[in-house]
Amino acid sequence: MCGQTRLHQFQGIQGCNSSAFQNGTRSPEKIMTEIVWEFEVGSGRVAEFEKHYGPEGTWVELFRRDRAFRGTSLLRDREKPTRFITIDRWNDLESYEAFRVEYAKEYEVIDKQMTELTTQERRLGVFESIQEKRAAAG
Repeated sequence: MCGQTRLHQFQGIQGCNSSAFQNGTRSPEKIMTEIVWEFEVGSGRVAEFEKHYGPEGTWVELFRRDRAFRGTSLLRDREKPTRFITIDRWNDLESYEAFRVEYAKEYEVIDKQMTELTTQERRLGVFESIQEKRAAAG
């Protein structure tokens, strides 16, 4: 899956499932789905990348069309300032997948426009935030 764009990675997301744990005293409660991407930005393109991938950027403008979108974080590597991580937060994976179907054309247009900004793009994974909740004593 490495080396493909956000558009191509979508099909791999559908098969991603996390395994929940249960140890008798605690049980996980799913909070939201977080899709994590890593980017290497081309020389001289950092400011433009930050504009489009940041919390008020082009991607977020598209994502906000769906009520299940919760926000995006953009992280820059302090040791390598052309390396970035994005974290896109959704209520759940199913909502994200439905968004991708509904806005497939718009997503593809933006994805193609943004390819010039990066030299490398990789989906690191689809994660679920969990909050441990104490099970009621029986």
